[in-house]
Amino acid sequence: MAWSVQQHAVSSYEKSDENIPGVEMRELTVDEVRTLAEMHMRKQNLDAALKDYDKIERIAREELKHDECDATKFRQGLATCLLNSGRIFAVQGRLAQSEACYKEATVEFRKLVSQNKSSEGIQKLLKVAEQELDEVEKKLRGQGKSQ
Repeated sequence: MAWSVQQHAVSSYEKSDENIPGVEMRELTVDEVRTLAEMHMRKQNLDAALKDYDKIERIAREELKHDECDATKFRQGLATCLLNSGRIFAVQGRLAQSEACYKEATVEFRKLVSQNKSSEGIQKLLKVAEQELDEVEKKLRGQGKSQ
């Protein structure tokens, strides 16, 4: 019940003519949508979670085009949402899409590490993304051999 109320609140915000412009509001929107995505993941509603992650990805990509945003925060959000999308695609057997998400997630995590803008958590997520990418690539190679 709580997630539907929150989902309604996000939808109402999106439809409002009085949206507050600025990075702060977009950060808030990303945080709200991320919360929805996490709830969808816990409930195994993977299609809804993918829609949420797609929305986060679009906002993060748009923000990364501008200098006024906190690039580290949006890059981390983009990388994490790509990692989670890759996981969902893998569970759904959509391995090519999963591989693409994992590859891009590792690129974004590496950017954070190379810019010294990462914590131990980011470095761990990079390793996890690399390991999961390796597993998906092995499955893809296995599919190619069986065909």
